[in-house]
Amino acid sequence: MAAGAGLPNVPVHDLIVHPRERELVAGTHGRSVWILDVLPVQELSDEVRVSEVHVFPVDGVTYSRGWSSRRSLWYYRPEDVRYHNFPFWVDTDGRVEWSVLDEDENVLRRGEMDVVRGVNTLRWDLMLDPELALPVEQARVAEKEEVKPADTPWAEVVRLERQLYVTPGTYAVRVQMGESSADTEFKVNAPRPRQPQVKPAPRIRGQKKEGR
Repeated sequence: MAAGAGLPNVPVHDLIVHPRERELVAGTHGRSVWILDVLPVQELSDEVRVSEVHVFPVDGVTYSRGWSSRRSLWYYRPEDVRYHNFPFWVDTDGRVEWSVLDEDENVLRRGEMDVVRGVNTLRWDLMLDPELALPVEQARVAEKEEVKPADTPWAEVVRLERQLYVTPGTYAVRVQMGESSADTEFKVNAPRPRQPQVKPAPRIRGQKKEGR
């Protein structure tokens, strides 16, 4: 059995659709494993097929503290940039506009891409547009009596001349074609709390703690 479209022409040893991850796993003879997302295929119902635009559900991502770091002059490689894929369906060939929205439907990033009828994929690099995001952040803090540094993370990143990545919160991606549009919600989860670097002194058996 030969590999399908997008895979090298090598024999496939086994195929399975992971029931939880909804991914097609193709095991080959000596060429490792190939994984293809089949969630859009499984979600491609008759209702979706007759819609002009439909954005499929996506998993959330976990924020990395390294995103706000300055890019390394020696180790940065464009091919290592983190992307998040948003598959969507359109009924006709053409061009769509896409945007990233916050919970209040403020636009934080927008763009355009050519599409063909069927399932397409928007690859977003998880970055925001400073010209769109900073006014939104400023409007939020203007309503507060006291502004703390933690209230303006986007402005601080821009001040430090670093890449403006999305921060923890709930967002939506909207795809619009002509007068029709569709959204899907996704979350950026907060990273794990920082662990103390100094370990507490071990408790000595038979000794009481101070104050007890």
